[in-house]
Amino acid sequence: MVRGVLAALEATLAENLDVDRFAIKLFKFGKLTVRHRPAGLRRIPLTGETKHTGKKRKVRFVALGRLRRLEKAGGSGSPENQIDQGSQIATNQKENQK
Repeated sequence: MVRGVLAALEATLAENLDVDRFAIKLFKFGKLTVRHRPAGLRRIPLTGETKHTGKKRKVRFVALGRLRRLEKAGGSGSPENQIDQGSQIATNQKENQK
């Protein structure tokens, strides 16, 4: 079943790669967006030289819902537990400073 869903997502994205800002929203999971970058002159940071680059298309994933909250909290576990752990650490640091 998962392979079927992924195959459908891949096929839909492949069909719409030419559409700038095309998006597929997966309820409470994330959003896949196609972004286009025009061709132009760009500086290459590693070498410092300026090169002409071709146009590009990229697919970007943005997490939504619980996955996004966990991502912003910077780790695994429930966000509530991380907030409790963070406040406990802050309390311990204040006590150690006294």
